[in-house]
Amino acid sequence: MRIRHWLIPLLCMALCACNDTGGGLPASSSRAYEVTLVGHGGDSLEQALGQPVEGLPQEEPMFDIVGRKRLDEWSRLARAIVIHQRGTAMSLEQDVWARPQIVVRTDGSDPQRLVRMLNAFEMAQEVRRLRRSHNAKADSLIKRMFGIDMLIPEELGSSMVRKDFIWLSNNTAQGMKNIVVMRGPTGELLARNIKGETDAMHFKLVDERQDRGLWEMEGDAMGGPYVRKRVGQVTVLAFVYAPESKKRNLMRQLEAALYTIKQKQNGK
Repeated sequence: MRIRHWLIPLLCMALCACNDTGGGLPASSSRAYEVTLVGHGGDSLEQALGQPVEGLPQEEPMFDIVGRKRLDEWSRLARAIVIHQRGTAMSLEQDVWARPQIVVRTDGSDPQRLVRMLNAFEMAQEVRRLRRSHNAKADSLIKRMFGIDMLIPEELGSSMVRKDFIWLSNNTAQGMKNIVVMRGPTGELLARNIKGETDAMHFKLVDERQDRGLWEMEGDAMGGPYVRKRVGQVTVLAFVYAPESKKRNLMRQLEAALYTIKQKQNGK
């Protein structure tokens, strides 16, 4: 996975603005990746916000949209608010009426920039959550084995450790989230270490050239989305198995962990 050049400064901006001093603001309402769109004539914004997320097995929108003609005392508490105003240059504010919150005013002339802003804001919230609560034991093990600093979600408490290979999972029947850290040939390591009900069944990426796409269990009907990041000779793979539910938010929660990766410098 390549961290896109535009996302780094937006993440930094969002993380700096979302400090832990709430200033008495109430907690924001609505869910992650849900946008309250205020005003008329925002067709281009709706199309951009509703475009399909890349790399999922079923089509899911980039954001869920809640339309409002105007802001009221309840909609002002929404987590993400986009106000469509003709002739207004795009502007961004954070934590205006609630916390965490992003408020964007725009004339709709650059909808893709809006999507980038909202994605950066939401990813920053996930990274903040990881900083507050993470699996310190797994973090230390990964650093010792692979020489990278990384924050692992706290709920990934189950693990399998083999030579040059760590598999971490929340090991749940619904919404199974997983992170694999490995050194060596990706396809071979995955096939050897993640098996199905029989040895003939094994984990594989549908297209190993892609850093975001679909995985499947060879010889079985299991499958789902993944995202991958390479750090030198080390590969970090995050994947979800959730046949009964939507996968967008689950994947983005895992992807946030990939944004925390730092490679040790000079052996330190």
